Amino acid sequence: MSRLFDWGGNRKLMGLETAAAILFVASLALSLILTGVMLRLARRWNFIDRPSRRKLHTRPTPLGGGLAVFLATALPVIIAFSLVLACHASPGEAPGIFSSEIVKHFSGIISRSRELIVVLLGGLIMAVTGLVDDVRHISVKEKLLAQIIVGVALASTGIRLSLFMVDPIITGALTVVWIVAITNAFNLLDNMDGLCASVAAVLSVIFLVVAVQTGQLFIAMFLVVLLGALAGFLAFNRPPAKIFMGDAGSLFTGYILAVLTVLFTFYGREVRIEGLNINRLYPFLVPLLIFAVPIFDTLSVMAIRLKENRPIWQADRSHFSHRLLNLGMTPGAALLTVCLVTWCTGVSAVLLYPGTGTFASDLLRAGVVVSQAAGIIFIIVLLERAARKKE
Repeated sequence: MSRLFDWGGNRKLMGLETAAAILFVASLALSLILTGVMLRLARRWNFIDRPSRRKLHTRPTPLGGGLAVFLATALPVIIAFSLVLACHASPGEAPGIFSSEIVKHFSGIISRSRELIVVLLGGLIMAVTGLVDDVRHISVKEKLLAQIIVGVALASTGIRLSLFMVDPIITGALTVVWIVAITNAFNLLDNMDGLCASVAAVLSVIFLVVAVQTGQLFIAMFLVVLLGALAGFLAFNRPPAKIFMGDAGSLFTGYILAVLTVLFTFYGREVRIEGLNINRLYPFLVPLLIFAVPIFDTLSVMAIRLKENRPIWQADRSHFSHRLLNLGMTPGAALLTVCLVTWCTGVSAVLLYPGTGTFASDLLRAGVVVSQAAGIIFIIVLLERAARKKE
């Protein structure tokens, strides 16, 4: 594992490992400070989430933690990018701070400046939309409209799922659907203390490993920052939670992970797009494997509500975490179970790399990995059905 994360660089200067560590610590520190500030401000402003029949918490809990997650993610990224721009503008000074291993990536990072700006602006819109919903409860249609607008804006600027397709209309539409679906999956997942942030942190770790395996520095550094922001927030949000992230946090977190998926290139370091031996399964399978639990939670909740003739957007206690509580688990045990299932299904994606480039062998490997993830989900379904029959 140490070899996997050995990104090289001159040890006397700031190498990639050191830069990643600094970004993580900066984001973590910011998240701890800002979440603490939001906790005090929420109490002062009466920005409180009060208990109700459909909610698990039994005491009024401050909101606003999502703003801390957003700022702790955005600010380190903006500062780091500004530093890269400054050093790139004065190349004679850069080697005095950074190793050659980092300096050689400066042009590549700067080339993605438009993507970075668009992604952060979209994250701001998501956070503000969620904040407005936390304050005055906007309708589902209004939230969906904001998400669709952001998705269309991303697709129109070239941030689209490729999936080896060339039609911009099809890839753009798929991009919008993916961003809206994953964003809402995390919004729905925010139904228990520490759940949304913990699942997002687990997925970020898995994505980070895949990013390192495929040599995608830009994505890896973004994930390091997001991990720091989530870790700092979890210090206040773990059960029993002192503060909630609210829709501002869940929408932003789901959105960032969805967009990073779009920006990802899910094939091996040595495989070139113009080659004929690209495994075309990976762009489909890897995201589905990593997001298996949020997708399962969303689809199962929708199925339960449809079966009971209730609107699919009506909040209730039918989520995966709630069903675990109905099995007799404590909130802590249910949280740990969801995180473990997320890890077991998502980490399977790591086993797909490095691919051999041979379609038949990669297909066999993908089949084993997918069957393992599906088996884990199916075991959960069988246990839940057995518990319901016993009741």
